[in-house]
Amino acid sequence: MRVKKIALFVALPVAMSLLTVAGIAAAEEADELSAPPPPADAAGTEASIAPPAGAEAAADTGSEPVDEGTGTDEASAEGAADASGAPEEEPAKEPAPVTGAFGIPLGERFDPCMVKEVLAEEELSYRKAKDVEAMGKRYRVEPRVPNPHFNQYRVSVNEHGIIYAVEGLHEPAERASACEVTKRLAGLMEEKYGRPRGRDPFGSWYVFRDMSSDTYRGIRLYAPKCRNGRFSIVYSDDAAKLAETPPEPDAETLDSAGL
Repeated sequence: MRVKKIALFVALPVAMSLLTVAGIAAAEEADELSAPPPPADAAGTEASIAPPAGAEAAADTGSEPVDEGTGTDEASAEGAADASGAPEEEPAKEPAPVTGAFGIPLGERFDPCMVKEVLAEEELSYRKAKDVEAMGKRYRVEPRVPNPHFNQYRVSVNEHGIIYAVEGLHEPAERASACEVTKRLAGLMEEKYGRPRGRDPFGSWYVFRDMSSDTYRGIRLYAPKCRNGRFSIVYSDDAAKLAETPPEPDAETLDSAGL
């Protein structure tokens, strides 16, 4: 009898513990059944909570995320620039060739009809090679296409009458500085013929060269006496100086401004 009582006292606490555990499990199962299901687009994966593409970069720069579907290729970027009115870079301007000035072409045989009037004529010696001299002519002329910066004009031809130099001079009636004028002329030359191949730091001379020619063909602007109002410009072609016959004339017309 004593043994049965002891067994009853031991078994009773164990039974109570089992009942408690079973109750807790039943309660947890009931809570799970009563909880609402998770939304279909938030399944708890990393993809469902990751920020959209471009958001991290936008946060660094302070701008809005870029829509991957538009504006990502170069074509759309160029279209956006055009739509915004952003200016496009203009292609570099090719320097103009040196063909003559004041309506008088270099490299052609001189004809009085090329100018409005021949005012004077004189013999002129020139050097063909290192130790070889020849006799040509220099004409003082009134051109058909004068320039307001000059008031005297000269044309030099070789022994075969081919024009190898055209010159414009400014001889002032009264002494007055013309240094600002020559600087503006140099700027006009640079716009048309490209940067000078040489120049004086003080602006007393400039040399522009036509690099399409194997020999020297170019323009020299002289202004060492610009403070007195005197300056000159010379267009010359070494190939024309040595030529015996003029080349075939091309279709290119001279600039109407005569420079």
